[in-house]
Amino acid sequence: MIDNLEQYKEVLSVYKERKSFLAEKQEEFNASNEILIDDIKALSRDVHSMQDIISTQCIEKYDKTGNKEIGEGLSIKIMTSYNYDEKLAFDWALTHKLCLQLDTKAFKSIMKTQSLDFVTTKEKKVACFSAALK
Repeated sequence: MIDNLEQYKEVLSVYKERKSFLAEKQEEFNASNEILIDDIKALSRDVHSMQDIISTQCIEKYDKTGNKEIGEGLSIKIMTSYNYDEKLAFDWALTHKLCLQLDTKAFKSIMKTQSLDFVTTKEKKVACFSAALK
């Protein structure tokens, strides 16, 4: 006989009973609060949709003015990512005695001041909402 099998079966039975009980209670809660839940879902969609619109407007304003501080708790942050062939980057790192394993953090830091023919730079503009606007 397997040790603890009976104890396991008892615990499993209690687990299934409580999980079923919780599912019933959640169903009751959801049914009795359906209007509120639907309202919250709709408002959440509206908030995200409006954030997307405002973000687009902020980026458009930044593109026109070059000013990252949009105002009223809104600003622009430029996010830079580097795309490169890891083997070429590793070979470059070895040639420059940077490491035996590519230190991507150090490599990305170096890419801020140097350009290599196998690295492409991509900037992403991100509108930032202050805590008061979230």
